[in-house]
Amino acid sequence: MSDSRSGGMSLATVLAIVFVVLKLTDVIAWSWWWVLSPLWIELGIVLFVVVTMAIGKKTGGDMPPEEPAWSWDKRGGGAIKGYEQNHEGDDQ
Repeated sequence: MSDSRSGGMSLATVLAIVFVVLKLTDVIAWSWWWVLSPLWIELGIVLFVVVTMAIGKKTGGDMPPEEPAWSWDKRGGGAIKGYEQNHEGDDQ
């Protein structure tokens, strides 16, 4: 079987190469910061995603969801679970 790795370049890499060639041939007179900006932007996006995932993992993003405060009674009576607890003495 053949190895099916991608091996392609990202859009940011292609843009950076094009901008570097244009800068070195004096077609554009941009600062090197702007010429290499596609790489910086891509790096910033990757770092943002990694930090966001790390914060989510640290704050317990994989914890099971809590039980809702109320739900329909599964016995078929149609009553709301928790209603009786919250409204005791409302029978007037």
